[in-house]
Amino acid sequence: MRTASLLLTLLLAPTALAADLSGTKAHLLGRLDALSASTARLAQASDAYYTLAKGANFDYARLWKSNPAGVKAAVERTRAAWRDASPRYEQIEGFFAGQDPFDRLDLIIDAANPGTDGGVDHDVKLPNGTVLRRPGALFNLTEAALWSLDPRYTALKVNLGAKDGLGNALPDANVLKGGVDALHGVVGQLRQTARGWQPSTGYVFSTLTANVPTTQDFLEVWRASRFVTGGASKTQEFAAISRLNDLRDNIGSWQVIYAGVSPEVRRRNVALDTQVRGGLTELRAYVERLIDRERQRRFTPEQALLVQREAQDRATAIAGPLTQAAALLGVKVAGQ
Repeated sequence: MRTASLLLTLLLAPTALAADLSGTKAHLLGRLDALSASTARLAQASDAYYTLAKGANFDYARLWKSNPAGVKAAVERTRAAWRDASPRYEQIEGFFAGQDPFDRLDLIIDAANPGTDGGVDHDVKLPNGTVLRRPGALFNLTEAALWSLDPRYTALKVNLGAKDGLGNALPDANVLKGGVDALHGVVGQLRQTARGWQPSTGYVFSTLTANVPTTQDFLEVWRASRFVTGGASKTQEFAAISRLNDLRDNIGSWQVIYAGVSPEVRRRNVALDTQVRGGLTELRAYVERLIDRERQRRFTPEQALLVQREAQDRATAIAGPLTQAAALLGVKVAGQ
């Protein structure tokens, strides 16, 4: 997620130590390969649903009446593929958010709001020729279509068996296919960009300093989502997967990123390295406990606010040691 904390962008000092970050890049490339395979499967599932709709000349009432079981199965397969792809992106999003050369692609895939957020001019052309002007992040667009979060992307209200009523509708096949195809294409651009990218020690600390504070942003969105407010939620995203899961996965990417410089920090200050690694480990474990609790019962809005404050306190406690570790390796934090 984007954050005002990008003002803390780190400048690589001339004397900065160059850590061996080959493993960091290899990890990212491997995860991107898996993500691309997952979005390809999502595209195949979306195509199958689109083919059914096209066969009925996009008369969704006739389609549902003639083949309810087949249509339901096609929607469910596409939803399952989406639920596989989305976490795969969250597991590596920490590498991208707010960082060149990835920032624009991250906005398109998972961070931009509809309209002009971040100045990203990205439209989506649908198979029927319609162009969606700046519809926002592609994961959000396709989620909204699949789970009927936006009436503009909903084709027909039907009973698909959703107990809470979420997603009891058929998605507009043109919107779904257009959004999914665009998503798979931009993931391909991300893979290509990553292949030519070389991480640096400065990148590690700028990324972590920019993204660890977004813990609060994740939980702010979670508090407004259906996972806390239920049917009263007015948001059109983050309804299929809890934002707590996304935060957990992002923290995992922060741990991987820091691991690249950890040996160099540890050689100079064991206690400091332990503090950073321990802070990230404890933050992730805390979010894991929240996820376990959420599976059993919903947090009230009041409880969710307390959770947000505690999690942010934990994230803030990591910032100081990160700045010290940066200085130890010759990386200057802007404003320090």
